[in-house]
Formats: sequence, C-alpha cells, structure tokens
Amino acid sequence: MSPLAADELGALTEAALDAASGCQAAEIRVERIRSQMLRLHDAQPETKADGTDFGMGVRVIDDGAVGFAASVDVRPEEAARLVRQAREMARVTSHAGGGRVELAPEPAHREVQWSSAFVVDPTSVPMADKIALLAEWSRRLDEREVVAHTSASLLTVSEETYLADLNGTRATQQRVRLQCQLEALALSESGFETMRTIAPPVRTKTTRAVC
Repeated sequence: MSPLAADELGALTEAALDAASGCQAAEIRVERIRSQMLRLHDAQPETKADGTDFGMGVRVIDDGAVGFAASVDVRPEEAARLVRQAREMARVTSHAGGGRVELAPEPAHREVQWSSAFVVDPTSVPMADKIALLAEWSRRLDEREVVAHTSASLLTVSEETYLADLNGTRATQQRVRLQCQLEALALSESGFETMRTIAPPVRTKTTRAVC
C-alpha cells in the first residue's frame, strides 16, 4: 500500500498491537484517500481540486469498553501513543454504564487483499486529459441551438486502506469510484430550463484475492 512500504506498515502494526496487549480486541487502520474534483462552465475550467488525506486510527476494547483515537502523524511511536489514548478513553467510557461490549466472533483472515475491479485508477489520469474530455462533451452539447450554457463536473476518488488486528488479520483494500455530470441550460422569453445526467456514482463490485 503506497505511500508506506510493507516494512513500515509492519512497524506500525507491531507498535500498535504491542501497546494493546491485554485488550480483548484491537485494530489499527492506515488510510490514504485521494480525491479530485473538476468543474467546467461553457467548456472552460471553473474549479479544479486535487487533495490527499492520509492518517491512521485505532480501536480497542479494553475491560469491556470501547476506545478510539486517530492521527495524521503516521509513525510507530504515534501508533503506540494512540493505543494508550484509546485505552484511556475506554476506561473513562466504562464508567458511563450501558453494559460490556462483546464483539461477534470473527476468524483471522491472515494476509489478504481486496480490490474493486478497475482497469485504470481514475485519479492517475492526467487532469489535462479529463478537462479535455469534459470540454469536448460540453462543446457537443453547445452545438444544439437551444442550449445557452453548459456545465460539466467530475469527481474521482481512490481509497487505500490497511488493517491489522490482534486476531492476526493483515488486510489491504483499494476502492475507486467516480461520478460525472453534464448539464445544459436553455433560455427563453418565459424563463429557463435545465437538463442534466442522473447517473449515480459508480463503484464496481468488490472482489477478493487471497495472497
């Protein structure tokens, strides 16, 4: 899983799960989410954004209570600190009542990978290429005499997640999805009308491969 190598993920896992010794359950998640947004008005770029969120979180069940903690500081020493913070949260919430937390049994999956079925990660396609395609579609709409203005937008997301728990599961997952919309606006003496695509966001069925 980029941008961390397998040995770096291993170091995070060891630090977090060592700190969780004695807990009924514990897990660490490392996640990287890249999101891109494009918006064109009359075939001209109006909005362009490309950002990446990267961080890790832990969950523990300690003495029948749940605790959480998260950080954007992805280092082994921070992973251990997060577990200690989560255990402290669990100790505090245990006094709030509500009974003990018992997780449903879940077998260890060992080393596994999940990936949504895709040929090309849409976030890896150059922005210029995506702008050119949206602009072409917009110009084709604008060729209609009735169309006064056009807008086009594209959202692409690529998620990479790594999970490790006390049971021995070490799982990586990648999901990609996108949503594209086109809209045409027509003006008349009585006002205006709009029409746009209504396709929902696309997320292909997840497939599983065991390493």
